[in-house]
Amino acid sequence: MSKVSHDELKKLEASYKAASASTRGTFLNVVTDFEFQMEMFICQRFCNDLSRFQEMQSLILSPRVTFSNKFQIFEFLIDKYYPANKPTKGQKKIYAHNIKEIIEYRNILAHYPLSTTDQALLNYKKDFTLEYIKFKNVSDDTKKSTLTNFVRIKPAEINQVINNTYDYIDSIRENNAKWLATLGITQGNKSTDGE
Repeated sequence: MSKVSHDELKKLEASYKAASASTRGTFLNVVTDFEFQMEMFICQRFCNDLSRFQEMQSLILSPRVTFSNKFQIFEFLIDKYYPANKPTKGQKKIYAHNIKEIIEYRNILAHYPLSTTDQALLNYKKDFTLEYIKFKNVSDDTKKSTLTNFVRIKPAEINQVINNTYDYIDSIRENNAKWLATLGITQGNKSTDGE
């Protein structure tokens, strides 16, 4: 690879950090909305008023139930109580794959620091890949050490997962809006690409 000047690396680093911040922000915003929509859907099955919904959401679901477990509960409720909205086996396979990717990307983007090594910057320049650092504590009988792995992801791949999720989120949101309307409450707009 050709030599890159210090000034070029600094400009590249600024662009790289901005791409990471934008990717993290957009993705975590969508996932947070998706999680909240699932919580609302779950709560409406067990709660008949807003006060009980707020208690269940803030005391049980948000702080104590993982995203993955919320999705399992959500799927169970769809299958059992809303058979007309039940996804086909093919759709379920796609949703399950998307959820798995969402969980993996969420963990990376929420918890792993961005690598800003010269090599990471050069990789970004070459193929627009963001590199995050994964630390893992390893211990054996003689010592403890930290193993460092690098997780490389492309913002375009994350954007595809987001786009694949929008329709699903919006269908949940429509159902939740109907329930909220019965309580005299209106909910926000449909999902949009990072807006």
